[in-house]
Amino acid sequence: MKEFLERYGRREGIYAVIFPSFHRKEEILEGFQPPGDVTILSEPREKSEAWWERLQEARDKGEGVLLMVGFSSTWNQMVAEEVPLRGALVFDIPMRPGPVLEYRVKYLRERYGWERGSFMGGFLHAFYMINSVISHNLLSSERAFLLLADRRYSTPWVRSALPSFLRSISSSDPYPMIDDFLL
Repeated sequence: MKEFLERYGRREGIYAVIFPSFHRKEEILEGFQPPGDVTILSEPREKSEAWWERLQEARDKGEGVLLMVGFSSTWNQMVAEEVPLRGALVFDIPMRPGPVLEYRVKYLRERYGWERGSFMGGFLHAFYMINSVISHNLLSSERAFLLLADRRYSTPWVRSALPSFLRSISSSDPYPMIDDFLL
């Protein structure tokens, strides 16, 4: 987290740091002191027009901002539609337990032969934010990145389910590749 902030917190554009829940966000950020010259907007628990206006102001001015939000946040869709993210750091893709997961696992096992769990539920929650990184930059000359900070992406069964272009990316040290990409 500290390295991510030092590398990208001072760059122009809006970067999202996406957490699976408010509780996990507080856990990860506990004791964290961001550098003084980094603008951080942490999503409030309740809707806040002032927070939204500050985010829009940062977007309009082209400021460098780190946006701290949750997967299932009330602002996800609005942010994804209105704010061109330059990058995203995604912590702990949530995996929902229960009957829905069991049905998905059964479907994936029958359809694709998967032998282990499904992580599709978590992606549905993160879809809007991840889509923002891709869609706002895909048709422009801008570049953006998505960094999935979850050790499960290093496990062979999860990596085998990813598209081939993602399997080729190092899961141990992504920063050199991101830096080359953004230059």
